[in-house]
Amino acid sequence: MRFIGIDLGASFLKVALLDTERMSIGHIRKDAAPLPLNSSVEGRKELDPKEIWTRVLKLLQETSWNRKIDGILVSNQMHGYILVDEEGAPITNYITWQDGRGGEIHNRETVLNAFGRDGLTRTGMPLLTGLPSLNLCYQRHRESISEGLFLSLGDFVCHRLSGKALVHPSNCAGSGLMDLDRMDWNRQAIHSMDCDGFRFPAITKDFQPMGNSAIFDDAAVFAAIGDQQAALLGTLLDKGDLSLNIGTGSQVSMLADRLVYGDFQTRPFFSGDYIKTVTHIPAGRALNVLVAFAQNIVRSIVGNDISESQFWGAYDKVSYDQGDIEVDLSFFPGSATGESGSIANIIEQELTMENVLAGAYRRMARNYLELSRRVGGESAERVILSGGLATKNLALRGAIQDSFQPVPLGQRYSEDTLVGLLTIAAAYDNGHHDHRDTYHIIRDKGVTIGSD
Repeated sequence: MRFIGIDLGASFLKVALLDTERMSIGHIRKDAAPLPLNSSVEGRKELDPKEIWTRVLKLLQETSWNRKIDGILVSNQMHGYILVDEEGAPITNYITWQDGRGGEIHNRETVLNAFGRDGLTRTGMPLLTGLPSLNLCYQRHRESISEGLFLSLGDFVCHRLSGKALVHPSNCAGSGLMDLDRMDWNRQAIHSMDCDGFRFPAITKDFQPMGNSAIFDDAAVFAAIGDQQAALLGTLLDKGDLSLNIGTGSQVSMLADRLVYGDFQTRPFFSGDYIKTVTHIPAGRALNVLVAFAQNIVRSIVGNDISESQFWGAYDKVSYDQGDIEVDLSFFPGSATGESGSIANIIEQELTMENVLAGAYRRMARNYLELSRRVGGESAERVILSGGLATKNLALRGAIQDSFQPVPLGQRYSEDTLVGLLTIAAAYDNGHHDHRDTYHIIRDKGVTIGSD
């Protein structure tokens, strides 16, 4: 069977053809994600949902042209949402996970009081700035928005494709509005926030389509899943694996076969499993602070701009063990390692960009080692890398291997998120109700990945 996989990332929108007979991923097409809309209010990070849909539709048409499509699967960046009306038209823009409007103290207190300490624990995550529960409450009380259907970005695309709204547990939990004990929205907390006017989709199960698409061959449309869960599924995450998912942001994660709470976030996975995860670990977003610093110097002195690709082209041969500069990458609010970034231990004639990057890689690796212990990383049999930054940056990989040795370090597939979507497609095609059954198929056949 042929499926379309859609990856709605923070940097790129990506669409690919997934073939469950050949176990292949091909005809990969991508476009840059739309830039945030201009705002006069500090901390706002919104995207135009119509622009997102226009770009996704174009990619879909390019990938599916002259092909019969049996199903469409979607993964999306989590912790964002959009409100739509009865017809599916946007009431709000897409409020991204980087939007900080709900983080002010009085709004946080309102949400905390609505959930209570026990209810907050059962969401599986703390009240981090950018969480939909905070931003939705803020919009209700400060922006006088009182109604609309609450959708993740992926749910919005699925609604456009099928006309229906269902939410996968991974996206429901990502909102901060879920009760994991009941596997349902926390209706009591929603009521306490005076958010009863909003509508919330029913929660669906794994590997079952939510409807069909009239505009794409009557293809089955599956509820969108969180990008973290998709990427981990694509690594074939199993018992004994420690996952380091490294991209714009990064997380350390391990599998749990039962619901458990601790000094980590708990998120639904697949087939009744959960993942224990620590998030908001400095990665690509933090490294971009260093890139922007270099860009500013060049612009100020030479008067020209350099692109990110030019920057990394110049510094892709950095060795992680050079120099002694120490770099604290905690450059953004909510970082798991604090909120005061710095460059220290500067020695005369050693303050070079190469040494700064090397210091950053060493610190990233040390962060992963220390934070992995929260999820049981000391018992890991393997360290599995996923995410674009882990794929591309050999120096970072070297620093991680040095920190975690003698535990073996590996990476299974470069397009881990798309492999995760292929895994779901194969489970559906083969009638599986447990993702591990599909793991066997992938291990036996492998996955072929190509652009065409």
